[in-house]
Amino acid sequence: MNALRQTTTGMLVALAAVLLISACATREDRPPVLEINPPQPEPAQVGEDYSAQLSVQGQQQPLRKVEIVSGELPPRLQLEWNQGEGDLLVRGTPSQAGQWDFELLVSTIAPEGHGQELTRRMSLLVEP
Repeated sequence: MNALRQTTTGMLVALAAVLLISACATREDRPPVLEINPPQPEPAQVGEDYSAQLSVQGQQQPLRKVEIVSGELPPRLQLEWNQGEGDLLVRGTPSQAGQWDFELLVSTIAPEGHGQELTRRMSLLVEP
């Protein structure tokens, strides 16, 4: 009975060590998480020039893709970015009040499939 208990304990310790080593290796292999700051753009005013900078942080490679994958920006506002850079700009002169919800996709994924990707739900309030 003691031999069985010692064998079981030894196997559990070995299994725990393997799991710990595996978890550490996997964590180091994962790229950092992309973030967009600020998390939401500042409110805009109808008929007034608007400009809001959004910064993508945590990227290991240049941005290759930025797009709104669902929803839309308010009329007369647009999303601008220079390929490779981490700064995005929402600018224009909004023509309609309301809350505009959209999902923004940013990606550093290269043609060979390596990289990072983030889809973030965002909302932009345009006040009258």
